[in-house]
Amino acid sequence: MTDNATDKTTPLSSPPRCLALPSALLPCITSHRRLLPTPAKHAFSYPLIYMGIDLDEVENHNLDLPSRFFRYGTSRSILGLRHEHYLAPAIGEKEARRGAWKEELKTLVSAHGVPGEEMGRVWMVTMPSYLGFVGVNPLSVYFCYKDTVRNADEYEERSAGLLCVVLEVHNTFEERHLYVLRTSHDEVDPQGNHDHAWVFPRTFHVSPFNNRAGFYRLDVQDPFSRSSTEPRIKITLNQLTQEKDTKLYAALLNHPDKTRRPVDITISNILKVVLWRQPWDLFLTTFRILRQAWTLHYRKKLLVYPRPELHTKSTMESEPIGPAEELPGHSLKVPLNPVQVDVGNIGRSIGFRAVDAAEKKAEGLLLPDMRRRAEEEAITVEIRFADPSRGVSRIGPAGTAKSCLVVETRHPALFIQLLMARTPKHFLLTAKQERHTSISSEETFERLMTPKPRPERSTSGLVATIKDWVDAVRAAHLMFLLSFCDRPIPPEIVVIHQQQRHLADLSGIRQNLSMLFILASLLFADKLEEKIFRVVNAKFIPGQEPWMVWKRTVDSIWRGHTDDDEFALRGDREYGSVLLTDIQSVS
Repeated sequence: MTDNATDKTTPLSSPPRCLALPSALLPCITSHRRLLPTPAKHAFSYPLIYMGIDLDEVENHNLDLPSRFFRYGTSRSILGLRHEHYLAPAIGEKEARRGAWKEELKTLVSAHGVPGEEMGRVWMVTMPSYLGFVGVNPLSVYFCYKDTVRNADEYEERSAGLLCVVLEVHNTFEERHLYVLRTSHDEVDPQGNHDHAWVFPRTFHVSPFNNRAGFYRLDVQDPFSRSSTEPRIKITLNQLTQEKDTKLYAALLNHPDKTRRPVDITISNILKVVLWRQPWDLFLTTFRILRQAWTLHYRKKLLVYPRPELHTKSTMESEPIGPAEELPGHSLKVPLNPVQVDVGNIGRSIGFRAVDAAEKKAEGLLLPDMRRRAEEEAITVEIRFADPSRGVSRIGPAGTAKSCLVVETRHPALFIQLLMARTPKHFLLTAKQERHTSISSEETFERLMTPKPRPERSTSGLVATIKDWVDAVRAAHLMFLLSFCDRPIPPEIVVIHQQQRHLADLSGIRQNLSMLFILASLLFADKLEEKIFRVVNAKFIPGQEPWMVWKRTVDSIWRGHTDDDEFALRGDREYGSVLLTDIQSVS
């Protein structure tokens, strides 16, 4: 696109018919109002810079500007967009090709009953990167239109031809989620001058002050239903309780100042609209989120829900790898802080937390020993990750296995947890309580993860010392977490003062040094997290603190079961949020 250098912002030009939807810079206002619980009422508004882009145009680099004022495929520009920051992260920028973004969107919506082959132009509303900085992008909206008839008035066809609306939601934990909403399917009457509306279940963790139960109500205006050249942004999202009462209102609208209308993506407009008028807005998203969180927690007294693992459907429904009787109705249980039941298959988790270097190293340390034990015990093992980017790990003999074991997990640090657990039983107890991992056979798992007795061999003093340090760190971590228990330690938990043999301890000196560093780092991080929350007086919902995992486990053992959900605090079921005053009144 050529630049139109003038002293004033350049208005949107009319594109040729039957070509692209007009891409634009969109000065907007976002407004939020919390209505429930009543004592926590709160409201705020602030300006933002969004972009409305035709997906085909940006992927074909037709919107790129000279001097890196705008560039697709890189963050090294004043404004930029990269495919890898959207949808499923398994398709990275290096693997992306022209049309891959739209093809991926078609594939994803097809899984939700939308005929992807009917998709024509896609107009996306999102916040770009700014001066190389990629901030939190809470909401991006894809307006997907039906393929147009070339000899018709394209804009009339478009205004009546929305195929679906797709919401891509990001949270501050770098997780991503889609909601796919089909037009003329389960729609409700739109409010005000909106064109479409839906009510659908919440299936994603966004705010630490809300659980995942309840619904959303989305009302949207087709950006081109009133004008063929100037898009109108009107997106209203209400968060509803399980009883469908409005708990939270959020809206994204065109800026009310008539001098800040949508404008073409040109050098002069970027200079005036972004760099001159609103130079800080794209930097401030994360700061504004943290500021509002501080207000809700310390002034409005809302307590914090810990980040739950992403809700995914169990993979155990697929064909098992061994005899069916070894996997009797086994699957991942509903996670803690469960989501609203999604009967219509509207929500979908697409982006998981990136696997960090420590987890990759832990996997490299432990997996060879697990592979060796699987061969020794003739066990076929399949580890199924909820994160599709990690896929499935298979170890053990293929055709001569005497038994099979399926481990299904949604935990992002499975191998670190296996390394830290003093015994296989310790891992099984906490995994069952926290519902992050399911095991098809606990007896087979313990056999796999227990090192085979070997003849005593002389080892160097240094190797023996490092192994003692590793075991001491495991014991210290367990003692730290057990220190929060207010009940006696039950007999199911192995005495922590007794040294335990771990499968990974059979490795060499370099491997044990790496393991010592990983486990010591985890112990330090867990202690630091607890201390920071105590110092700043930040409060989780009682009993749901991350460092209370063994307290929850011990309490469950004494109750005689580990599968119950406890939501004993008033206000949790009613509003999905808990006030500090609720806790004080109960106590």
